[in-house]
Amino acid sequence: KPTFFTAVFQQFHVTIYIPLEVDGNQNGQSSVQITSLRSFLESDKYRTSSLFKQHHPDVRYLKGLPADLTVFTWLDTDDATPEWIEKYRSGRLVEDHWLGPMIVPIVSTPNLEAIFATLEFPIGEDKCRTCEQFATARLSDPDAIASLAKDLALTKCTNLSEFLQFSCDWTQMKRST
Repeated sequence: KPTFFTAVFQQFHVTIYIPLEVDGNQNGQSSVQITSLRSFLESDKYRTSSLFKQHHPDVRYLKGLPADLTVFTWLDTDDATPEWIEKYRSGRLVEDHWLGPMIVPIVSTPNLEAIFATLEFPIGEDKCRTCEQFATARLSDPDAIASLAKDLALTKCTNLSEFLQFSCDWTQMKRST
């Protein structure tokens, strides 16, 4: 069964078509702990740009590196120490990895479920059903997503609005081409 995070972003992918891959341990079904992020990035799929290309042949490459690739990583702070959170937020945790310059760290304090509650959208027992309801209410179209990004920016508990704004901008760009 997917994590709540995975379920939300799988639904997001369906609602606003953007090339999006949710990954983690067990093919995205389990989250990667902050203390394991480096080793996760050293797995066969991400260790080098050539290995990455084998797993992502549809990505456009320029001078041996993925062109126009942005990697959003997510951290719920409820199980991380302040030192790890700062290394993650600042980018120092991944700065020497070839993907480092493409990684945008997303932080949620304390976690996604708590942030949904601040948006007056509490998480029910059936997290996948809650995700579907949330997607219908807040991820139904680009305007709704832009509104959600604005609401999230006001919470000061997460910078998830950066991902949502990026997605809206990407969608707008693709529509105009």
